[in-house]
Amino acid sequence: MRDFAQKPNWYKSNLSENIQASKVGLPNTIIKTEHISKRFSGVLALNDISLKIDSGKSYCLIGENGSGKSTLIKIFSGVYKPTSGILTIGRRVYNNGVQPHEAIRDGIDVMYQDFRLFPNLSIAENIMIDSIAVATSPFISWKSIYEKADEAMKRLGLAFDLTASVSSCSTAERQLISLSKSLMKNVKCIIMDEPTTALTRKEVDILFSTVREVNAKGITTVFVSHKISEVMEIAEHFIILRNGNKVLDVPAAGVKRSELVSSMSGRSSTEIVNLHTFKKEPAKTNPLFEVKTLCCKDSFSDVSFTLQKGEIIGITGLIGSGAQALASALFGIKKIESGKIKIDGKEVNYHNPEEALSHRIALVPGDRLEEGLHSDKTIEDNIVSVAIDEFKNRFILDQEKIHQQAQEWVKELNIKTLSSQAIVSSLSGGNQQKVLLAKWLITNPKVLIFNSPTVGVDIFSKLEIHKLIIALAEDGMGIIVISDDIPELMALTNKLFIMRQGLLEREIETLGKSEDEINSILLLK
Repeated sequence: MRDFAQKPNWYKSNLSENIQASKVGLPNTIIKTEHISKRFSGVLALNDISLKIDSGKSYCLIGENGSGKSTLIKIFSGVYKPTSGILTIGRRVYNNGVQPHEAIRDGIDVMYQDFRLFPNLSIAENIMIDSIAVATSPFISWKSIYEKADEAMKRLGLAFDLTASVSSCSTAERQLISLSKSLMKNVKCIIMDEPTTALTRKEVDILFSTVREVNAKGITTVFVSHKISEVMEIAEHFIILRNGNKVLDVPAAGVKRSELVSSMSGRSSTEIVNLHTFKKEPAKTNPLFEVKTLCCKDSFSDVSFTLQKGEIIGITGLIGSGAQALASALFGIKKIESGKIKIDGKEVNYHNPEEALSHRIALVPGDRLEEGLHSDKTIEDNIVSVAIDEFKNRFILDQEKIHQQAQEWVKELNIKTLSSQAIVSSLSGGNQQKVLLAKWLITNPKVLIFNSPTVGVDIFSKLEIHKLIIALAEDGMGIIVISDDIPELMALTNKLFIMRQGLLEREIETLGKSEDEINSILLLK
């Protein structure tokens, strides 16, 4: 793992010299929609959307979950056909939607959150995978593959070891590999779906610097994001959707954060302020949860901290710091080599998640789709999955009891759904996250570990989850939040631990500290 406290050795400052100009011969408008609408089984997902996206600019497409952002992106890339309306890409007009291969030919490329990379293949193979896949010859010129991949990297001023596997790369490196892959397609517009979700602040700076250089050479970028502070930083133009309608389409200059949030939500700034709940200092009594000199081979060592009943503490660090491994170890996923864990003053030993749950320790994982939920199952099935034995009547599941419990959690967490028997994949990201919370809250934990509790959810789902976390603490639960979202940690915690190279290096009282101060400490070598 690389330390991003300084720019890594593959990053060069002369990007503009390495990116070939692409403005020549391009029409000014890359994408234009005229009265685009999209219905799914009678539900209106997009309503009469007209907009245009010009060459060489950085656009930000924002909106709450369910606003229609993903649907619009899929219409741009040919995954969906519009129910009505006209789509124009460059000089080509599509009256019945574009096909995926036509969108690629016209220079539209989408970088999804998982980057669509193959971790077992080399960097060069990933960059050139499309060319390899469509090759008609049974023989592959590996020399040509590596030369062309090197050329793509040089266009971004990057110097990677092209023989290295993608599995050995950091998230930031994968992001830039995916960007290099896009440039191999003669791309004119790169759509980035939540591009900074798993990046540290330093990695975000590198990505933004690269994007600005790409824009300067005529390639358009469209950021799809929930992070208002970041889009304020990178956007030249804002497009905001709400409930399938376009509610804002303006140049970024002069637009205030409050205007963006109000446009996304339809709520006034006063209502937004009133949504915030403020944290409280817990009473200092006997610790609920104690960790003493905990060690985990090749991940972290000598980790010690205490958690009071009703307290929320935060743990953060750069990629490779050991924070993610610590979350796994505290829930019994990773093996603890040495050290002690106490609950209510009594030492406990556990070696897997089932044993951790028996001691009333639970973990809400960071990747809800890969690690947390069965997306093809119902809300009910997901909520009761961990505590399924509680719903058995001898050898038969009590379906009525399951339904009743699920309904109660749907109501308690304000999960927006027509039925608790809806499939989880049909929900927005914020509501999926609430289902994930219910799945672990049903176990009645004393200690709840949140790994990135609001990753990939919109601003109001985020505020609702924050309010829930604070309410759980006020009811006496001990909560550990592991996150790289510094504003989130500052909003929730009084005490924050910085991890670096497997060590719990520093404890910070967040009260009175600014975000810049915390980031400075985090990046300090």
